[in-house]
Amino acid sequence: MQKKKVEDQVFDANMAQSAHIMELNTVWEDALPLGSKLIYKKNTIIPHIEQQGVYYIKKGRVRLSYISPSGQERIALIYDTHSIFNEARVFAGYDPAGCFKCATDVELYLFPKNLLTKTEFIIKYPEIVKNLLFTMGAKILLHYSFLAEMGTGSSMAQICKFILNLSAKNENTFTFPANMTQQEICDLFGMHRATLARNLKRLKEMGAISHFTMRKVVILDYNLLVRLSK
Repeated sequence: MQKKKVEDQVFDANMAQSAHIMELNTVWEDALPLGSKLIYKKNTIIPHIEQQGVYYIKKGRVRLSYISPSGQERIALIYDTHSIFNEARVFAGYDPAGCFKCATDVELYLFPKNLLTKTEFIIKYPEIVKNLLFTMGAKILLHYSFLAEMGTGSSMAQICKFILNLSAKNENTFTFPANMTQQEICDLFGMHRATLARNLKRLKEMGAISHFTMRKVVILDYNLLVRLSK
């Protein structure tokens, strides 16, 4: 695992437009002995209100979601290995009624707020503090970019944009994993499973894609996807 210095990090718009964060906080590995190790099973709701602190994902995946007044779950962000979460809530002192749910079995490290704000910690781990600031700024842009780019247009256009952004995240290849279940994608866009299935079937019939699963997406006609994403 290669740790990237903060000055080498840039905001990844493709990450933003797929609402999927990964490998953003590897520098936190240096401070793991100061954190409390936590193990949770898949589908566990993390008690972030009781355990006030910043979480680092050593292994696994966590999703941040909100429940609409109609009872529908809406995914806001997906955090993958080597990512932190809950930092904005800890430092702002406000919880907007969301929850962090384990999408897989996870291994976490919890860093309490009173540790991260100690002068001694800031002096000893300046790269972590800089990374924390970068991450919070990146997530603000992430939310803005996702709302601006993905929250508009037809369901077909949203799906095509999503596929194109996944391709860009994977070095513009035409075969790559989605790394999300179809239900997670539906929850991300507030879309019914039938709507997603109908659009994916149409894309296959049109020859734009041949596969779309968590482990394998295959693009056949990139230019067609671009046209359909408008």
